[in-house]
Amino acid sequence: METAQIKAVIFDMDGVLLDTETISWHSWELAANEFGLKDIASANARCMGANRADTYALLRNIYGKDFPSEKFIDRTSELTTQIIQRNGVPLMPHAKEALEYLGKKYTLALASSTRKSVVQKQLASVGIIGYFKTLTTGDMVEHSKPNPEIY
Repeated sequence: METAQIKAVIFDMDGVLLDTETISWHSWELAANEFGLKDIASANARCMGANRADTYALLRNIYGKDFPSEKFIDRTSELTTQIIQRNGVPLMPHAKEALEYLGKKYTLALASSTRKSVVQKQLASVGIIGYFKTLTTGDMVEHSKPNPEIY
C-alpha cells in the first residue's frame, strides 16, 4: 500500500490563526441586547463558521421567518469593526511559528467563511497574508463549512 504524501496544508482563519471568535462572540452579545434576543450563545454557536447566506437562513430558522437577519448581521459586523479598530485582531498563540515551519515544507492555503476583503485586511494587519498561495473565502462559494465546497 502506497503512503500518500502531504503536499499542502489548508488553514482556517477565525479561531485558528486569528482570535476573531472572541470578538465575534462579544459583538453578537451586544447586538442581541439591542435586538432583545435571548439565548444568543446557542444561535451564535450554530452560525459560527457559516457564510452570510447560511447565517441568515439559520437565524430565521431559530428566531422565525420574519426575523431581520440581514440587519442583525450588519449590526454585528459594525460592532466587530468598532472593536477591531480599537484593539486590532490578535494572532492565536504560535500561529505565525506554525506558518513559518509548515511554509518551508508545504504549500499553504486558506479556506475561510469570512468575506475576501475582510480576510485580506485581517491577514495583512498581522503580517501573515504572504504565507498563503491561495485564499478561498465565504463570498467565493455558495455554501460554507461544513459543506466541503470551500475546500
